Amino acid sequence: MAKGKILELSAEGAEIALKQAVDNSVLSEVPIVGSIVKLYAIGSSVRDKLYTEKVRQFLVAMNEVPEEKRLRFREAVISGQEKSERLVQKILLVIESQSDVEKSELIANFFLAYLDGVIDDADFRRALDVTAAYFLDDLMQFLKGDGFHGFMHEKYEDLERRGLASLVGSPLIGFDKTTSDELRRDGWREGADAVHFESTFFGSTFQKAYHYGARLREQSEANG
Repeated sequence: MAKGKILELSAEGAEIALKQAVDNSVLSEVPIVGSIVKLYAIGSSVRDKLYTEKVRQFLVAMNEVPEEKRLRFREAVISGQEKSERLVQKILLVIESQSDVEKSELIANFFLAYLDGVIDDADFRRALDVTAAYFLDDLMQFLKGDGFHGFMHEKYEDLERRGLASLVGSPLIGFDKTTSDELRRDGWREGADAVHFESTFFGSTFQKAYHYGARLREQSEANG
């Protein structure tokens, strides 16, 4: 078979896979999602294909939840149509801006947590912005935490050892508010007034939402 024909068949198969992901998605009722297949059909650049693949990964991850939950999610999306349209627009814009396909799965986990009420609208949108702004490996290192046991009194060197230093100043890691006197009362040596850092309240929310979505998908896969 000619090379051009093989590529043509491959592209056709990818388009079918994308259409199936859209049709099965909890977001299939949101008009902008349906238009993604059209974008793939008319797009010819590598950028178009990469974008649609990132969207497909997001939709596939979303579809790993149980059918009854998908139906409930879909109803929730439809009932807030205008708000949902704006939110999905933001999701798609964030996905488009990323060079890492894997970030689509992070976004799916956060979205599942949002649809199930684990995080509110503002925290979900903030999670999208953080996911877009920071390096994937650094985010994954931070997400190793479960959100229930955040850290405090960490020095910059400690964060460097843990691969978290680049997140200092992000919404995930802030300056420790504890005073040097309080630190010394807690047994810290003299000179403990050096700068220390702590995970923020949003950082814990970010972790909890990610793990909630990941667990939901894992449970569905195990039961499937």
